Amino acid sequence: AWTYDQASDSYWTPSKSTPAYVASGEEQIYRYSEAKYTVNDLKTNPANANGCWIYDKVNWRIYMRFKVAKNPKDADLNVSFVNELLNLGAANWVVVDGLKFQFGGTGVKINAGSDNWITMCMFRNCGAGVEVYKPEAKNNVIQYCDLADSMVTSWAWSFVKATYYERSAIDFSAGWGNIARYNVIKCFFNGIGAGIWDKLYDEAYNGDVDAYGNDIEDTNDDSWEPEGTCMNTRFFKNRISKVFHPISLAPITIGPSYVIYNTFDGFSGGSGAYKLNVAPPDDPNKVLDGYIYIYHNTAYTENPDNNAFSIYEGVPYSRIKF
Repeated sequence: AWTYDQASDSYWTPSKSTPAYVASGEEQIYRYSEAKYTVNDLKTNPANANGCWIYDKVNWRIYMRFKVAKNPKDADLNVSFVNELLNLGAANWVVVDGLKFQFGGTGVKINAGSDNWITMCMFRNCGAGVEVYKPEAKNNVIQYCDLADSMVTSWAWSFVKATYYERSAIDFSAGWGNIARYNVIKCFFNGIGAGIWDKLYDEAYNGDVDAYGNDIEDTNDDSWEPEGTCMNTRFFKNRISKVFHPISLAPITIGPSYVIYNTFDGFSGGSGAYKLNVAPPDDPNKVLDGYIYIYHNTAYTENPDNNAFSIYEGVPYSRIKF
């Protein structure tokens, strides 16, 4: 049952845990962080979301409000408390073929497992599609999957960045030899990630990563975002459309990292098709010393104010090859 709260112009229901994913039908409902917002912020709804909610940890309640006034009981709610719909843990040599994952924090999580294949699967209404973690996780393949979240790209960038929604369809914060190929990706903050921000100089992470033949569309931020040592990472023959920034190599601390034979169109970010280097926060005086190779790509945008390339101050041009 839902109870009306006049102060916040919202409804609440008791819950002893925080949901991992909330949707009205298949339309995701925006979550306000209880660390930054209060229940009364639902009334002003600064993100201007069609629906929004917040969890009250003190009183164990979910508060929810819709822009078009209605009781949540009439909203065809799908509320999931499952953080990972399938957690392979450290399992090896598992094939996940032809399954549909819907309504969860993460579709599939691999935590230190190797040589697993996720193939021909569909992901809907998951905050992240496939997450591969820890340097022991090697030679995993994600292929021929269809991954799409809901509503993330309809919200302003500032209400997605540094929130629960700053996630990737496929995330390799893992070891060597992982592959993402021939996937269709839509409506995530990032498309494919390959990095871990507090391990930018650790060679155990994200070497020999391949991402090719993917179709990535409608992302809030970056379609391909490798960060760290990224030795022999290769992004090739992908099609990127209607995104903020197609490529972010920020930073590559060793490399080489390759971006070859891709097409980009409809990107809207002011930094353009390529963002190259952001000074690592733990060592701002260190000059980027990774090698980057960018060859045979085609980029087109109708925004005349966009840059083709944005190379950050301090980057040694001799290490970037066009």
